[in-house]
Amino acid sequence: MTKRSGIPGLRQRLVAYCVAVCAAAASLLGLGATAAHALGTGTACVFIEPQGAKWAVAPLNLSGNFGHIGWGYQVAGTSTWVYGSTENPNGQTQIYAPAFNGAWTASGNWNTMLNTFTQQTSYPSNAVNSASNAYHPSAPYTKYRCESVANTNVTNANAAASANITAGYTLGSNDCLSAVIRVLQAYNAQNLPSRLSYPTPNTWYDALNAGSWNYASGQLGETWINYNSGMYLDLSGPSSNNGTLIHQWTYTGADNQWWFRYSGANQYGTSNYGNVFTRYGTNKCMGVTGGSLTQGATVVEWDCNGHTDQEWIYVPTGGYANGWPLYNIKNLNSNQCLGVSGGSRALGAQVVQWSCNGHPDQEWY
Repeated sequence: MTKRSGIPGLRQRLVAYCVAVCAAAASLLGLGATAAHALGTGTACVFIEPQGAKWAVAPLNLSGNFGHIGWGYQVAGTSTWVYGSTENPNGQTQIYAPAFNGAWTASGNWNTMLNTFTQQTSYPSNAVNSASNAYHPSAPYTKYRCESVANTNVTNANAAASANITAGYTLGSNDCLSAVIRVLQAYNAQNLPSRLSYPTPNTWYDALNAGSWNYASGQLGETWINYNSGMYLDLSGPSSNNGTLIHQWTYTGADNQWWFRYSGANQYGTSNYGNVFTRYGTNKCMGVTGGSLTQGATVVEWDCNGHTDQEWIYVPTGGYANGWPLYNIKNLNSNQCLGVSGGSRALGAQVVQWSCNGHPDQEWY
């Protein structure tokens, strides 16, 4: 099953969530509720970015891919969620409080929370804080797990979330994982792994008790279907090699068909353009071969390099397919549209850039 959030164009795979909690959603997620309670039954969630935080810190004898992590909790008796993370966008191992550490907090409903972690709309880019030198995250949040929590304390959790913003940062002892643990403990979440035994976000997330942290779980990302062919935008192979072609393919559910896009202010002074990449690769962006301006140039994955051929914008066409809005996906470098070569409906037909012409092979949903 594929489910799209309330944000147009965003599609999330929430299979485990629906299996586990659809029967209880109306009551636990607060649908239709009007009263807000500081105490009561709620839900705590953890969001993991497996490819985040790649460190090589000789003085601490640390190296490898540690992952990155965020948190979320439900205001008991309502449909409101509070969520956030400590991003450390400058990649520093030590930040003295209360200096900027990239921590943020936001609130919204369930779909808004998933959208925020998928597109990382709260990531502290230069547009948010001049102390940040990273316009986009280096990797996506890809999955989440949630636990039902009795006797929640939203007041304490809110205070912990706010305190994270000025808490500074120390790798291994006061970092993104520390922030998650502080907030969830304040909320009264149970069955949290010991950090002494599981010191990194990836190992800590994997150690979450399968018997209790299974109330809701799922994977994040978007799939994009070509209106003309009904096939999916797909990274061929799949391969993580530079120059790997992007084509159309029937649905497989594999990571090379699940996409992330970041938009907002960027280094080019253009808004709403951003990088697009799959859940399969690491730090690989969708771009145009050689940064070409030529019609028919193939679209490939390549190391994210900041070039404008790797910046895309999703423009609503005003049309709909199966109830979903249709989009043109335009390249910042060429101002051409993402389409299928020759308007083909063939399996494996290459995806290319072409002058925007209104043909359905340039429409995606």
